Amino acid sequence: MKLENPSVSDQKIPNLYESIVCADPMIDQPQPPPEIMKYRTLSPYEKEKVSVELFRKEHVEAYLDKKWKRELHNRICWLNLRDLKAKTKDTAELFTINQRLAIFARVIQETRNPFQSLKLDLT
Repeated sequence: MKLENPSVSDQKIPNLYESIVCADPMIDQPQPPPEIMKYRTLSPYEKEKVSVELFRKEHVEAYLDKKWKRELHNRICWLNLRDLKAKTKDTAELFTINQRLAIFARVIQETRNPFQSLKLDLT
């Protein structure tokens, strides 16, 4: 009797190169709510007064969460590609990795108002 579902051993598991190189950058930047735009123009003293109330608003939290996930994804992929590049000897694979590194670096550099804790030296 043959089972309907294939076992885990029958399924193809992608190798490290395929899983890292095939990752796509998250390009679309979420649009900040008007409150955030206004907040960025305030003086440090005014920011301190309104920040707690502002960042408790649900739509502001949702915006920051989307922005954080986007930036984190792009930086993790860039770091994985850089590590893979150091371990790869194949010229064709290195060419592909370099192209992907350039794409992710461009997306990271084009990010407006990046999170300071996620800054990278892309050199």
